Amino acid sequence: MPIPKNKKELLKKMYILFDQQASSWDIACHRYCSDCCTDRIWMTTLEGSLIKDYIQSNNMQYLLKKMNAISVKDRHHPKTTMNLEAILSVQDKPIPVPENKIISNICPFLTDNECPIYSVRPMACRSMVSSLSCHEKGFAEMSHISMSISTVFSQYIEHIDNNGFYGNFMNVLTLLTTSKEIMPIQYVMAQELLLNNQVIKYLMVPPEHRLMIQPIIEKIHAMA
Repeated sequence: MPIPKNKKELLKKMYILFDQQASSWDIACHRYCSDCCTDRIWMTTLEGSLIKDYIQSNNMQYLLKKMNAISVKDRHHPKTTMNLEAILSVQDKPIPVPENKIISNICPFLTDNECPIYSVRPMACRSMVSSLSCHEKGFAEMSHISMSISTVFSQYIEHIDNNGFYGNFMNVLTLLTTSKEIMPIQYVMAQELLLNNQVIKYLMVPPEHRLMIQPIIEKIHAMA
């Protein structure tokens, strides 16, 4: 798939396409349901750029202040990107997992159990759905096909942001909204903990889902 010039517009179209797919799923998620709204969310700089624009245009800089109150060292950090994980899997190499020393906290953006940036929330948030109440069960129940579809969208978003970075959403936004002069320690630490995005070499689609997902892939390619 070629890398488009207007990446933000393509990202918006991909969000719409994904939401259309998810609208047919049997999910228990509803307004004020926020059990999965934690600080353990990964995203690309492209997704972060869309969020930054939204925050600035709606005068929501207070959200960044809440975010920056959480030290970089207290944030969760992924050890691999989605597309790099696909490469390592095909090469039968070990996939590094994030350190699990810190208990996940609620998302610093969450306000009265609602997401103030809901319309531009990243793919990691969009794809976290459950057919059962997480509050009652203590965990999310996701179908295998919904996970495969979500993974494909995440891989393509990373692909089109090929020169960008991937990591904890707070680190990404710290990189995009501050500087070495304004917040030198936070900025440098956030940048060092981000990973380089990778282009797609292999799609993580199990054989039993390929026929069902192929039309979605074709629609993504047609939008580019």
